[in-house]
Amino acid sequence: MYKYLLIAVIPLCVSCGNKKTQERAAPPLPSSGYSVPADPVLPEMPPRAGFTGEINDFMRNMVFTNAVPTGYYSVPPIRNIITGIEDSEIPWTGIEENAVEQIWGGIQILLRADSDPGGAVSITAENGGRIYTETVELTEAVDYSNPDTVLGFYANIPFENKFWLGTGREWKFSVRARDSVLAENTIGLAPLEEIFCETIDDTPFRINTIKNAQIGRDYIFRCSGDMADIVVVYYSPDYSLYEPVVYLIPETKKEITDIGFRWNSAAVSGVYIIKAYPLEKLPAEEQVYPVFEYIAVGMP
Repeated sequence: MYKYLLIAVIPLCVSCGNKKTQERAAPPLPSSGYSVPADPVLPEMPPRAGFTGEINDFMRNMVFTNAVPTGYYSVPPIRNIITGIEDSEIPWTGIEENAVEQIWGGIQILLRADSDPGGAVSITAENGGRIYTETVELTEAVDYSNPDTVLGFYANIPFENKFWLGTGREWKFSVRARDSVLAENTIGLAPLEEIFCETIDDTPFRINTIKNAQIGRDYIFRCSGDMADIVVVYYSPDYSLYEPVVYLIPETKKEITDIGFRWNSAAVSGVYIIKAYPLEKLPAEEQVYPVFEYIAVGMP
């Protein structure tokens, strides 16, 4: 008998080599007409954020909107713990109960073979009075040693609990077909309090977080205004130890705060993390945890 792996997992951290400087020409920029200078002129600093240190290669080759660099603060590095990800599989004996479950990166629908959903089903997610609905195509779970045997039906659905879409962790999920409820469950999902993306969808059923950034393109770092006193950019050449290289102060803080990022053609290749902190929660000691929110820049 065979088991089935039903979802893709995030690649494990691998070595990327040493830090290097990109020499290639910048690709065409968006149609806004804005062009990135070779050495961007840093804006005037707020009084308590006067930048007195050396303008390093990271700062020189990154362009920010709604944020200015500061030399006023410092934090320790972040050390990555390399780990694997375990996730659920369809039982090879068959699906015994209809269910809605959490899996890595989303939600999984499991329906018995006798459920007869009749094609697509709808899944509804409710949180804090807000309701989001998605139509989902189901896949037959089959025993590959006996392809005529249907073990049930399943679907793996991307789900991103963006902090501005609900009011907390608790989401109520309902799966329906032909006006009948096939499965329900309430699942606690930690809100995604920071997101680095190119575009933003106001639905939890779209994954906007990205892991790779291209030279010369515009990106958005979004976080809660309550967390956005200071934004720290960390760097690692090989996914292991992330050193703080740029400190930013948002020029305008709102309930939802967006900061624009762009790496120019001479940007330092490697892996970055962007973290927002309230001043009273700036880390005083090295943080050690599995890093999944990395951004690979200028890497093959």
